[in-house]
Amino acid sequence: VYKRLEQRLYSGEVTNPRELTELQEKVEELRRRHAELEEPQVEAQLMLEGAREAVTTAEADLKSVREKHADSLGALTDEQAELEERLDALGQEAHETRDKIADEHLELYDELYRLKGGRAVSDLEHSICTACGMQITTRTEQMIRRGRVTQCPNCGRILAS
Repeated sequence: VYKRLEQRLYSGEVTNPRELTELQEKVEELRRRHAELEEPQVEAQLMLEGAREAVTTAEADLKSVREKHADSLGALTDEQAELEERLDALGQEAHETRDKIADEHLELYDELYRLKGGRAVSDLEHSICTACGMQITTRTEQMIRRGRVTQCPNCGRILAS
């Protein structure tokens, strides 16, 4: 609209000075309003451009995270399969080992396993039970070395050297 008024102002069609002044004021007012309306639009376009860049970056980050997740999931699946195989082998080995142990010792082990929270056997390090910290006599340590099933006098666990 203001371009048409501006064109009329400078075309020489209007010769009345009062009308020329009004026309010039109107053109200036329209320019100001146009500039006022254009500024927020430019700002909005700049914000939109920044938002689009942020979306692009976020999408790239998401893609990277998804790729890492897929890699991790694959590695974890492989590890799970290996651990399941190992668990099966250890289960078989435990079964075979239990077949070799005397029934009375298995009963003692099973009872201690239940009572001691899954830890029926304790190592012996420098004549000390690693489960409870009790010092074992030399005689008891010799019995263990000879292969006799011996319990810690303090915690009751089976001692292993």
